[in-house]
Amino acid sequence: LNRTYGPDAFARVSKRQGGNPFRMSGGALKYVVKKSPGKFYGEFMSDFTARADSVRNAAIATGLPAGKVIASGTGDYFCSHFWTKDGAIRAVRTGYDKVTAVVDIDPRTGRITHEKPAGNMIMLGKVRPLGDGRLIYGSPFYHPFGQGELDTADLVALDPSSGERTRLTRGAHVYNAAASPDGKRIAATARNGMWMDLLVMNADGSDVRKLVSRPGLLWDTPAWSPDGSTVAAVVKDGARNAIVLADATTGALKTPLVPDSHGYSDPEFTSDGRSIVFTSDRSGVWNVYALELDTLRLRRLTAVFWDVEEPHVSPDGATLSFLSLSRGLWRICTVPFSASSGSEESCAAGGPFEPSPRALEVAGPIPESRGIPLARTLKPFLHVPWAVSDEKGDAFGLFLMGGDPVGINRYSAQAFWGVKSERMGYDVALTNRSFWPRIGLRAYDSA
Repeated sequence: LNRTYGPDAFARVSKRQGGNPFRMSGGALKYVVKKSPGKFYGEFMSDFTARADSVRNAAIATGLPAGKVIASGTGDYFCSHFWTKDGAIRAVRTGYDKVTAVVDIDPRTGRITHEKPAGNMIMLGKVRPLGDGRLIYGSPFYHPFGQGELDTADLVALDPSSGERTRLTRGAHVYNAAASPDGKRIAATARNGMWMDLLVMNADGSDVRKLVSRPGLLWDTPAWSPDGSTVAAVVKDGARNAIVLADATTGALKTPLVPDSHGYSDPEFTSDGRSIVFTSDRSGVWNVYALELDTLRLRRLTAVFWDVEEPHVSPDGATLSFLSLSRGLWRICTVPFSASSGSEESCAAGGPFEPSPRALEVAGPIPESRGIPLARTLKPFLHVPWAVSDEKGDAFGLFLMGGDPVGINRYSAQAFWGVKSERMGYDVALTNRSFWPRIGLRAYDSA
């Protein structure tokens, strides 16, 4: 929409809709694009298909592999995986027709050799092995009275054989984590206000230490070098993105490649420590790359059509596995891996990493609502028609909401008529945030 009809086309549609709440959204679209919604949608699909075909053809033209699919399914997908010491692939499989389970896969045949139901796993990041055979991952923990404001994310260790879960941290806001090769330490990324820190802790979650904590930096997907001296991670620093190597003791930072505007994720060392594999959108589509750290020889290893995540090199160094997106589901793919595989790409050497200087933030005047007429502040936003469901099916009516300028008091109301139930329904709510926990009053007669 914006690419064809101007960079503010969507904003103009929204403005038109807000100013004419009694008209359908199709009317607002027609007002902006000057054609019927049906014709616009037909043009959109033609453009979308042409762009998708262009991406596919460009990937095929590289001659690079998209990977051999070794694990996929109808309605289920693999949300994380890694190699075991004996050369199998261990993955977390979930989906619509199967319970969430930890599965072991033969990488040569794709056959699932072992499967263990894992129960409900709410994962905020990758799943990685701990030295004692357990799996670690970041998971949300909800405060019973926090109502979304006091919730946290902590590190969980799952024993796949028994299903026992152990919460390793308390209030650490951890998202992604990886255990050191000796199994004694964990590197993790954790939210710190608006930023993400890089942490190091003991394997049992104790002695949490901030390895790198600087305003403006967003850290993600840490991984250890084979000797345990270095943590590789990706960082976003304003408009700059980079793969960063952090000294696991001092926190000293350096970048093998100069930071740029491309996206980077999932760095991992090869077993000999001489190279790292990672994903990047340097080609316009996320693919897998390998970088030799001594020579800075950069190679693109895959040419997928849509997206990749989690590249891992097998313990013997002969096979690369990764997650590949297809029709909205993640599947496990493999390609042969060697020092000569892939196509070479140009790159620039990095060096010591210094965060971008941040402008001095001077607090301005605090806006006040004093002097604004009360009726104006509480004037509702009206949405008509409003489509919901009752106990027998579709229902249609109106919805309105409003509140004061600082969000202390909020209200909403909806009234609707059930098409099949042939009855009126309503839902009225008032919320006050002057105290903690917030106070809410609600009256409703709805499904």
